[in-house]
Amino acid sequence: MTAGTVSRSMECRSGRQPWVVCRMVASSPGERWVLEMDPLPVAFRHDGSGRMQMRQGERGPWTSVEPRWVGERTLCWGSVCARGDLALD
Repeated sequence: MTAGTVSRSMECRSGRQPWVVCRMVASSPGERWVLEMDPLPVAFRHDGSGRMQMRQGERGPWTSVEPRWVGERTLCWGSVCARGDLALD
């Protein structure tokens, strides 16, 4: 990890899959982060204008997603959700 990188253990799920332990690694909190989850990591980027994109896997296409809170400390982007101590600020 580089200086300034934040890493937190939390729970994640994709679609209707069960919650699993994952890790959020934010090289630039609020701008770029990855949810390290099996079988594929999910990368996010946010340009500050309100546009957010998500990519599943190392080579998947970037797709636009809308973040939404679905419960206390639970945030979803498209079909991917994370809950816990989110490192986005």
